[in-house]
Formats: sequence, structure tokens, C-alpha cells
Amino acid sequence: DENLYFRAIRKGFLDYIICVSADHGSTFFEKKSLLFIPEFGRVTFIYNPINADLIIENKSVLAKKKQILFAGALRECKGFHDALRIMCKFLRNRPDYKFIVAGDIGLHNLNEQSGYEKDFYEKMIKPIENEYSDIIRNNIEFLGKVPRNKLFHLMSESKISIQNPSWTSQAETLGMAIIEAQCLGTPAVSTFRGGQRESIINKKTGLLVKKHSDEDFLRQLNRLVEDETIYRKLSENGYTMMKDRFHYTKVARTPMCQHS
Repeated sequence: DENLYFRAIRKGFLDYIICVSADHGSTFFEKKSLLFIPEFGRVTFIYNPINADLIIENKSVLAKKKQILFAGALRECKGFHDALRIMCKFLRNRPDYKFIVAGDIGLHNLNEQSGYEKDFYEKMIKPIENEYSDIIRNNIEFLGKVPRNKLFHLMSESKISIQNPSWTSQAETLGMAIIEAQCLGTPAVSTFRGGQRESIINKKTGLLVKKHSDEDFLRQLNRLVEDETIYRKLSENGYTMMKDRFHYTKVARTPMCQHS
């Protein structure tokens, strides 16, 4: 409950609020409750660190497969309904590709067949299943939750990783799955909002979509599929740039970590 944070700040119980990204930290200053305590100003961020060396051990030496990966919870807040719809449109024109979904809902109120929350399934997913039933049956694989080493292997062998393509759901505070995928040489595509703007270095390790349409997201996916020069550059940059930004040894040297 964020109101607990505000009450604790006013009473002087907190020295800092530590967030997982700069964007996450900026949201505190958008809250009206904080406008009454302008002198507080002690909101900072420490990136969630990664062990890039451990991740890279799972890097495949084989050629990338014609598959696009979504790794995360199958929930509205993660934009999975938009990811499924966009990928069905993509696969309709590229039937030689697969869409790999690694993740589950992680809650109890489920539709047994699909693994989605019941309301989410009925309102958001079922219409997509009805329209694209053949594509979902033939070109999409739902793996459920997978072990970390298998997930890293999927990231490494996939052509592209996507995360939260929605403009209406909650933005990511950071986006660890696409950070890990980029470390493994798999460029990421997401929307230009929230923590995605920090987990993807636009046009260097992945592509951020700035317009609110399926067509623009599809355009960026097709760009990576068709332009080998751009793809190779983003793929090669991923490990170096993600390691420099998110490696645990780098994160541990931030002033806040040292102060702690």
C-alpha cells in the first residue's frame, strides 16, 4: 500500500525510498501526496543486478531459430493479450516462425484449460483465440513456467524477445527478462514507456516502439527479421552494454550500495 510509504515519510521513519529504475523512482514525484513534502527528495534507484557471466554460459553457439520469445506472467498487467494479438498477426504473414511463451499466471483463480485468470481469459484472450485459432494451434507453444537454465537456453536460441507491448496495461518498472535475453545476443522489442526505456538501449540493443499501434510494433519486428545488418549490430551490442549497465559488480559500486 503506497499510502503506508507516504505516512512513513511524513513521520520521518524512512531515510530513503530505493526503486529498481530511474523511471520507477520518478513515479513517486507524480503522486500528489508527495507534493506536500518537497523537502524529502530522498528517492533513489538501484538496478536489479544480473550475473551476466552466469547467464552467458547458456549462450547457444547454434544459429538463431525462427522463433520469438515472451517470458513473463500471462496477465493483463504484463500486456500478454496485446503480445498474443500482435504475434498472431505477425505469424499470419510469417508461418515459418514460432511464438514461444514461457510463463504462467501464478494465481489460483484460473481457467483450467488456458491457465489464464478467468476474467482476463474471457474478456481479453478468448476473442483472440476465436479469431486466430489455427495460428495459435500451429505456431504458438505455451511452455508454462520453466527452470532458469532452460529459460536462458530459450532466450539464447530465439531470434527476438518481446515484452509488454501494451500501451494500456501497467508499464514495466524495469524488465529483467529482456535484459537477460539481450545479454544472450537476442535483441528485444517493447514500447517506449516505463522501465523498458532503461532495459532496452534503443537502436543499440533493441528497438522501442513509440507509436500506439500494432502496425508499428509489427514494423519493428519485421525490421529485425529482414535487416541482417541491424540485427547483427543489436545482437552483438547486447552482452557488452547490458553487462556494463546491470552486472552485479557494476551495481554494487553505485554510491547508494556503498553507503548501505
